Amino acid sequence: MSLLTSHCIKGVSILSLLATGLLTGCSTQPENFSELPTQKPKPEHISQLSSWIYPPAEAEEARRGFVERCVKQAGGSYKEAVLHHDLEDTVYTGRTTEELKETGYGPEPADKSQQIADFDQKGLDAYIGTDKTQQFQVTFMDYTSGGISADGCLAQSYEYIYGSAENGIKVALLAPQFGQAISEELHADQTYIDLQNAWKTCMNDAGITSLESTDQAVYQSSLVDAETAEKMLKSDISCREGNNFDGAVTELKHSYYESMYKRLKQFSNDIEETHQFALERVNADKAEPKDTSSVTVPTTSPSPSAS
Repeated sequence: MSLLTSHCIKGVSILSLLATGLLTGCSTQPENFSELPTQKPKPEHISQLSSWIYPPAEAEEARRGFVERCVKQAGGSYKEAVLHHDLEDTVYTGRTTEELKETGYGPEPADKSQQIADFDQKGLDAYIGTDKTQQFQVTFMDYTSGGISADGCLAQSYEYIYGSAENGIKVALLAPQFGQAISEELHADQTYIDLQNAWKTCMNDAGITSLESTDQAVYQSSLVDAETAEKMLKSDISCREGNNFDGAVTELKHSYYESMYKRLKQFSNDIEETHQFALERVNADKAEPKDTSSVTVPTTSPSPSAS
């Protein structure tokens, strides 16, 4: 199965995406995606891929700070959602066997929590912008931002930190969606489905019939009594080890990482240059923080090839 056979985010409005910090669109998959088969992954490519997909944390922190100042000077309030950017968390297949042995089904560490957006109506209007005549879209590897108003604090924040609204939206808004694309493709892979079915059969044989997949286990354990949860945990660990679930899933997951690495490599120089510019802007922002920024409306151009 090829990577990114579908990259549509369905059933969500632009306002809800803005409110959660996720703004994506949907477009047709280019045929050349299927011409790039997955290959044996190289460990060093995984960390490199993650650095391309996710923007520098300090750059995003500075950009969110600009958003708050920008909206405040317009008389409103808007705090963007803070998302935990991590490839392994995005491509989630349940806790690993080692994690289950160490922490069981206990709560996630506090540093992995996510902060939702907080705003009032005036702040939302200032964040989105009101000038419909100056709306633009940005496309990156056939992910599209949707309509963005150039006078909004959202567009201004990307220009302010990343040098241009277009570059900022590409590396900080659209690129993180590639991790979600990998997750969707992995979960649809027949090899992965077979691994989950083998695990489920093992759990059923142990008398645990309430689970369809490993990523449901933590939540499901919260719905049962302590004795049942403990039995579920022991069976979960045993079934994973008996089927070499972790090893097989990791190998499959990493093959998808390698495939995405090869697709993004052609854009790596632009991504890294934009990240570097953003880090320089972070220092300038610390010295002289501003609350408005001009926005250069990007010209419409064909989406770059993914080959």
